[in-house]
Amino acid sequence: MKKISIEEVKKIGNIGFLSKYIVEGFISGLHKSPYHGFSVEFIEHVAYNPSDDVKNIDWKIYAKTDKLYKKKFEEETNLRCTVVLDISSSMYYPEKNFDKLTHSIMSAGCISYLLYRQRDALGLCTFTNQIEYFSPIKSTRQHLNMIFDQCNQLINKEMSGKKLKSNVASILDQIADQVHKRSLIILFTDMLDQESNIDDLMKSLQHIKHNGHELIIFHVFDQETEIDLNFPNSPINL
Repeated sequence: MKKISIEEVKKIGNIGFLSKYIVEGFISGLHKSPYHGFSVEFIEHVAYNPSDDVKNIDWKIYAKTDKLYKKKFEEETNLRCTVVLDISSSMYYPEKNFDKLTHSIMSAGCISYLLYRQRDALGLCTFTNQIEYFSPIKSTRQHLNMIFDQCNQLINKEMSGKKLKSNVASILDQIADQVHKRSLIILFTDMLDQESNIDDLMKSLQHIKHNGHELIIFHVFDQETEIDLNFPNSPINL
């Protein structure tokens, strides 16, 4: 797979353009969601058939054209997804502008654009040892732009002097309770959790499952230094 360098990101502009560039560059013929219903999300007008329900006929269109059309709406029960980003201090490692957080934000942006293309609803949550930001779950273009704005703010934000820890177990418990409808939860984290143990994490995973949600965890790490421990033969300050 082609690697995206930080120089290319700067040329493209922001996370919205980057996401569109990657998704449309690597995926062609993306399927549209086949599920439609009668919720608040209007999609288009379609020709009325005699067997269709008359309550969905757009009588204003009929008055103008003398033809029967019905309104088609997006089903609320399409996929609902919350993208969850760990923005604790450890996510700013290993280097400025291309750290674990930047990689996670770029990936989250691509997933968000992909979900939007499929007419699925999405939301964004960021956290440290507490929830920092939690958006509603919607499928509109305006909502997608709002998520990209949040991602742009994060990707340009300098790490504060204060060491911000993460608490994955507590955050997952809160998300399980706050997301009321069955959803897909996608978590980006380096799992360097200093405020919960493995038992707490397992209980939170069970909580997510019990509430009917599906969880995908992207474990983000730097292979060279955090796994291979390949450091230069000189003093290192972390």
